[in-house]
Amino acid sequence: MSAKDQQTFRSGLLISQKNRCMICGTLDKNQQYRLCVDHNHRTDEIRGLLCQGCNGGIGLFADSPLVLRRAIMYLKGKPAPILTDSLRKKE
Repeated sequence: MSAKDQQTFRSGLLISQKNRCMICGTLDKNQQYRLCVDHNHRTDEIRGLLCQGCNGGIGLFADSPLVLRRAIMYLKGKPAPILTDSLRKKE
């Protein structure tokens, strides 16, 4: 994709997301925070625009829905059993 096509695509995402992060809803007025283009690291499919905090956060959770669900359980005070690396990599 050319640089011009990338900018057009990004502009379309900004419009469809109303200049907000897809996860936390942070408003990016005048591109002050410069929302990040988030993508699936296995397929390279673009998922949407995220603020730097959310983009970094899901990266630290290895883009794993399983690990994120477990983090939610933990935050709610209901920690799940210890997870082994082999189980973590299956999702």
